[in-house]
Amino acid sequence: MMATRTLTAPADRLVIETAETTDEIRARRVHPLLAYVLRRFGLYLISLWGALTASFLFFRLMPGDPITAIINQLASKGQYSSQGGTEDISKYYRKAFGLDGNLFNQYVHYLNRLVIHQDFGPSIVSYPSPATHIILRALPWTVALLGTATLLGWIIGVVGGTFAGWARKSRISGGITNISLLLSHIPAYFIALFFII
Repeated sequence: MMATRTLTAPADRLVIETAETTDEIRARRVHPLLAYVLRRFGLYLISLWGALTASFLFFRLMPGDPITAIINQLASKGQYSSQGGTEDISKYYRKAFGLDGNLFNQYVHYLNRLVIHQDFGPSIVSYPSPATHIILRALPWTVALLGTATLLGWIIGVVGGTFAGWARKSRISGGITNISLLLSHIPAYFIALFFII
């Protein structure tokens, strides 16, 4: 059998200790908006890391050797004769594209070059042009196309939704609703291919 002791304390001292403990808890608590922003930023960083890792692995694990393809392309254009020196050229291209070493070393080199130096490296398709120049050259057209498509989609959506809400019981409203539900489940790139054809 255990004996229990009860401690008694003055009531005003107990209230002061409780108030200090509550203030300490409030001081340690993070503001809800700040917690939300930090959580979203953390998820953004994880998504960015996942996208970078997936793009690294996608191109490294594809069958075939891009360096051999480049050497064959140069030979077919007459810019390189396949008589000797293939190993030296292959080593040069592997170093230029960061393909030398094992997969882990390539990944560390890739992240270092991309995250710390903001350098996408040379373009494999149009070597020796930097990939950044090719991206920046195509960026205005991409933004214009995306902006136009977004604006057009917004206008069509607002006008169609307004009409569907205004004439709720008509057949046209039901048609607009059903077509929009159907189109929302089809991937956008498939619809774009349909319109190109």
